[in-house]
Amino acid sequence: MEQFLQLLADPTIAYLLLSLGGLGLFLELSNPGAILPGVVGGLFLLLALYGLGTLPVNWAGVLLIGFAFLLFAVDLFVPSFGSLTIGGIVSFVLGSYLLIGSGAPPGFEVARPVIWTLTACLVGFFLFVAGSVVRTRRGGPPPGGKAWSGRWARCGGR
Repeated sequence: MEQFLQLLADPTIAYLLLSLGGLGLFLELSNPGAILPGVVGGLFLLLALYGLGTLPVNWAGVLLIGFAFLLFAVDLFVPSFGSLTIGGIVSFVLGSYLLIGSGAPPGFEVARPVIWTLTACLVGFFLFVAGSVVRTRRGGPPPGGKAWSGRWARCGGR
């Protein structure tokens, strides 16, 4: 158990858990009722907070990362044409670099390749979602409802 707790105290592991936990909660908000992302996200966030509690953390970095996921969630419900997502990505990168405070020993920081890999994954995810939305909107109305309004119907084969 002690080895597991020491693993959580690694800055890169705590950062990964924080990021993946936030993404899990974001997925739960975007697809309500898909219980697994919310449960896993909540568990990862709790483990990340334990790990961050043992580290010299700059809480402004944690708040910036949290603010990024808040912007991602708000962008689901507000027609911002991606500006909130871009602001969220910038907030995520800034928070990632500020996460470990200045009182940390040398070499005790979040690995830079991990920061940029997670950022690239987030950008790819949102580009995929935006592409799916654009394809859906260009497809026209689904059959039924408004697609049939104003048309004559044949009743009883007459």
